[in-house]
Amino acid sequence: MISIWIVFRFRSGDRGQERPVDSFQQPPYGGNRLEWDCGTAVCAFLFLLAGESWQPWLEACPERGISPADLVRYFDHRGWPARAYDLPWDQLEQFFKESPNQPLLAHADLGLGRYLLVLGLVQDYLVVADANCDLQVVRPSVFLTDFSGLILHFPRLAPLPWVGDVLVAIDHRLRRLRGHR
Repeated sequence: MISIWIVFRFRSGDRGQERPVDSFQQPPYGGNRLEWDCGTAVCAFLFLLAGESWQPWLEACPERGISPADLVRYFDHRGWPARAYDLPWDQLEQFFKESPNQPLLAHADLGLGRYLLVLGLVQDYLVVADANCDLQVVRPSVFLTDFSGLILHFPRLAPLPWVGDVLVAIDHRLRRLRGHR
């Protein structure tokens, strides 16, 4: 049995530069003593949000972890073509405004490299699913501190209702915390 954290948005036009996935530098890897890492967990969570099985499991290479190319091959094999983009903040923000409920897989370079699932924007915050910290609501400035610019977009992925439910629930909670009804 495996424990996965469970919680209750690219349209054509201006977008970041699409790059061959092999052109992204392999993230540094500090080793992993577990049978999974952040890349496998984020992939599993994305499939669960879409109502699909998380198996077959993406296995991390013990010597080097999971590269962006590994992720693209894995998603392609699962029937989810993925495209790698190098996006600046303004285009990332535009994507979430124009493509609600379509998550992106993002890479943060926190010394060892880490993959995150960015669910969308709520008020002035990004909602991020992180295997290390569960679900986070973070200011863009905090996210951008470690964001490498690499995102994976899934052009055939329809908006996910569960992502919409999560974003609505977070919006309600933030309004209550701010004293708004």
